[in-house]
Amino acid sequence: MILVFTLLIGCKSDEIIKTERDKKIILNRGEWKNDNDTLNGISVRKNQLGFYKKMTLPAEDICYYTIIDSIEIINNNERKLNEYLKTINVGDTIYHKILELQDSLIILELNDKKTIETFRLKK
Repeated sequence: MILVFTLLIGCKSDEIIKTERDKKIILNRGEWKNDNDTLNGISVRKNQLGFYKKMTLPAEDICYYTIIDSIEIINNNERKLNEYLKTINVGDTIYHKILELQDSLIILELNDKKTIETFRLKK
């Protein structure tokens, strides 16, 4: 019985958490145009962004953002699984999976549509 109890205590389940980075990563300011339709994109200013459609961005769609990691913890060892763009608006938090992130390119899996969109910073 003691052996079974010890085994149960020693067996921790794997844990996956989403955590903000120690070093803040921000997107470059400006207009990030959608590769498929340049009338759609992301407008980035400081620590806020907004997804616009047909060159229209209502004020209520502007939100704060941060880039976070999904971390798997097994036996106190951490391993980065994925990276997410977390958007925070009044009463709403959305996570978009980042498939690729460079200075002037971001590829996102958008949660609302489960589609993959590529955005490039307009120069």
